[in-house]
Amino acid sequence: MRLGGGLGYKLPDIFTDEAENRAFRNVLPPDPAQVKAEESAGINGDLNFRTILPGETVLRVNQLFYYTHLDNPITLTRDGEFAQVGLNHDDLAQDALTQSDLLYRFGNLDGSIRSRGLETNIALMRGPVKLFLGYTYVDARRKEAGQSVQVPMNSPHQASAVLMIEEHGNYRFGLESYYYSPQARNGDSSGEGYTIFGVMIEKTWDWLTVFVNFENLFDTRQTRFETIYTGMREQPSFRDIYAPLEGRYINAGVKITL
Repeated sequence: MRLGGGLGYKLPDIFTDEAENRAFRNVLPPDPAQVKAEESAGINGDLNFRTILPGETVLRVNQLFYYTHLDNPITLTRDGEFAQVGLNHDDLAQDALTQSDLLYRFGNLDGSIRSRGLETNIALMRGPVKLFLGYTYVDARRKEAGQSVQVPMNSPHQASAVLMIEEHGNYRFGLESYYYSPQARNGDSSGEGYTIFGVMIEKTWDWLTVFVNFENLFDTRQTRFETIYTGMREQPSFRDIYAPLEGRYINAGVKITL
């Protein structure tokens, strides 16, 4: 078993997920005189267990726990002012201008963020067959003005299963699946839960190896649940992206051993 913990801080900068999602458009840099550094404290521990089951099946289990508390979280908020792009205030009041013309400023949340969770990983191996199972639970909540809400863009429940059949130097065949539970979004309804499946095949002949990967086999993507923007195409307002957008795809290749 292992147990660890630590204290830390993060100086404010413009490179955050929220700013990147807006392509840094109309995002003002943090003002050092008004935005304080984030401060964190956390503890984590994990247990590892390994044994041999009947039939020479190897069982490995890893169990992780963690808790993190964040003070002065840095957030990006929409300002009431419009970005000045060579237009006067009369122009800014026209209907042609949308929320995308507003400025965004960094500031400190008047509260804290608490994140706690666990991660379980199980491996079963017998001969050429290997099965990997995983589950992650994340309870991340933001506390402000006496209220506690789920941190957006965070899937509380995630699970995975990977089956691999492999004979070293001969072949490999794998099946994988990943599940993500519904998650809250910024100023929008919750996203849909979804599952991604994949298949991998590899065959080796002496110095030649051929492989094929089928990713997102059943074409899971956010655009199957909803449109990713509202409004007109000329001035769209984009929803938070929580699921894949590219759909299914296949890649194949050849490896030559000299």
